[in-house]
Amino acid sequence: MNGSDIGTWLLGRLFGGGPVGGLAARGVTYLGQELRESINRSDQRVATVRLQPGESYTVTAYPKPTRKIRKLSKRQEQLVGEYRSQTKATRSQLRAARRLKRAQRRLDRARPGSKRYLKRERIETQRGLDFDRAMRPSRKQVRTATELDRVSRELQRLRQAQLRQARRSGSTR
Repeated sequence: MNGSDIGTWLLGRLFGGGPVGGLAARGVTYLGQELRESINRSDQRVATVRLQPGESYTVTAYPKPTRKIRKLSKRQEQLVGEYRSQTKATRSQLRAARRLKRAQRRLDRARPGSKRYLKRERIETQRGLDFDRAMRPSRKQVRTATELDRVSRELQRLRQAQLRQARRSGSTR
């Protein structure tokens, strides 16, 4: 009997000889293989780069993030989602853009200096003001953008400080 036969025989005796025992034995074998693979992991390829003579390639591996960095990173992701949803074009903004485009097209077709041209020019100016008003960011958008900028700068500052600390301690090469 070789090693795998002994293991199969032992698992069969332990879990019984029926279909449930066979299934349990296969489960234990599978878990054992997964455990072996997780311990004896092979190298992973991160990137493939073709360098020309004189070029260099730098890889920066940051230390494990601190609790504060993780918290700020989560807040940053949250703010990015909020800002994205707040800056999505609304119906009124799309309507204002269509009206402005239509007014500009009509103005282009009118003969310069005519009454129709002057009337369409006034309409186009008004539509432009309406469009600018519709596109102006709300107080909430401004507040979210300011908060996102502040959190991003703080996160970058903390990450740079952590990397400087790791370089000083000699844990990076």
